[in-house]
Amino acid sequence: MNKNHSSKSGFITTRNVVGLFLGTAAISLAMISFAAGPSNQLKINKQPVARGQRPGINLNVAPAPSAPTPATGTLRSTNIGSANELNWNDTTGTILNLTFFAGSGTCAVPQSCSTFTLTIDPSVAAASAGYDPTKYVIFIEISWQQAQVDYDTWMCSGAGNCTQANVIASNASVSDPEVITLPTNTPAGVYTINAVNTTGAPVPVGGVAYLQLIPPSGGCNPAITNCAPPRYQNYPAGVGQADDAGEPSIGVD
Repeated sequence: MNKNHSSKSGFITTRNVVGLFLGTAAISLAMISFAAGPSNQLKINKQPVARGQRPGINLNVAPAPSAPTPATGTLRSTNIGSANELNWNDTTGTILNLTFFAGSGTCAVPQSCSTFTLTIDPSVAAASAGYDPTKYVIFIEISWQQAQVDYDTWMCSGAGNCTQANVIASNASVSDPEVITLPTNTPAGVYTINAVNTTGAPVPVGGVAYLQLIPPSGGCNPAITNCAPPRYQNYPAGVGQADDAGEPSIGVD
């Protein structure tokens, strides 16, 4: 038996195949375009951000050097006693700086110190009317208010950055205040007094410098005429007194 094949059914089959091919191609092109667009955009706009850092904020910026007010001063033979002291105050304080303990001390960024520049005038070492330099010392004191924080004091020769190589005096105790004393024949010139934070967060720190009278070795107050220095002497008990006490008697006159 002969079967009649309809040309219409063949046409429909070919059209379907062509339509399916074109549809598949269109979907593929759309997917490629969609994938390429966002990828290029991310490459243009995405910037690397460090952990804990907000976009647009650089946490690696070095801290600004800390300077007290005033930042400089000159010590002269007229700066005798605390009534004539030089004083300075840093209301901000500094970040931790442990480089001096490590033997590579520096106040240069990214490290930080509260630096006061002190000029020692030649008059400090020269005798003049009413002033004998051998009876005085250069007294320097650093203090702060927070017991949880510890500043150390490093004094360097020359202006600018204080480094381990030009340290002439230091006080790295845990006491507050900290004191440095220098002889009055310390060479005249420029020095820096650096408060270095070694424990805790930044807190205000200040300092003073003046010529302090050396206490006489005899123990007398120079303001008292014909002062007799104190003496100490043992006074034993009399005969038959306190024989079993086992404790000496001590007196002072």
